[in-house]
Amino acid sequence: MLLSMVMNDEAPTPQRGHVPYITSTHNDYNQHGAHIGQLAKLRTLNLWFDHDDTSTWTVVNERAFLTPLDALSAIPGLQIAVNLPKLHPRREDARRHFVPGSSAAPFFFDRRLRQRVHGVNIGKNKLVVREAPDFPLLYEDSDEHDLEEVEEMERRMWENGEDVEAMVREQNVRQRPRIHIDLDRLSQSSNDDDGDKSESDATSERGTKTPYWRQFLKS
Repeated sequence: MLLSMVMNDEAPTPQRGHVPYITSTHNDYNQHGAHIGQLAKLRTLNLWFDHDDTSTWTVVNERAFLTPLDALSAIPGLQIAVNLPKLHPRREDARRHFVPGSSAAPFFFDRRLRQRVHGVNIGKNKLVVREAPDFPLLYEDSDEHDLEEVEEMERRMWENGEDVEAMVREQNVRQRPRIHIDLDRLSQSSNDDDGDKSESDATSERGTKTPYWRQFLKS
């Protein structure tokens, strides 16, 4: 779990306009709540959450995860804003998530479009670039509608029992290539290029050399 925090208080700082910024993991998250509660002059707390997996954010029980903020929201004068990825309509649950119509959160929060391309370490210093689209799945293929319009339309489709994921898979006849990157070989190739300029010049005279990274493209 990834956490980014921006904190602002009334105390003077060494640089004008300086705002403390903290990035941490789930292991530190519970400890931060106790420390933050001791900042008597704290007035604004902005939190940004995500996990580092390719799966949808909806797998997270955000109500349980954000429980430590309940005590902080009771601090007089403290404004808390939380930014979360969007929920998938097919998997959202009012018992686990803050969904419209369920009990409100004790703090302000909004949702963002989650990243769709991930770098996955498959071991032996190799990365695989994987595409994992999340809700709304139809957004990238829509040029005539903005994000809010596509989100509302796709949500209605899910509620009506339509499997949007299956529809998208059927439409994607041509699959995008995966890029396999061997970090060790890439580093070695970079060192060889820096140390042998004459070979590079000779290659440029003969014609355009095939880019090194193309050998890692697989259909």
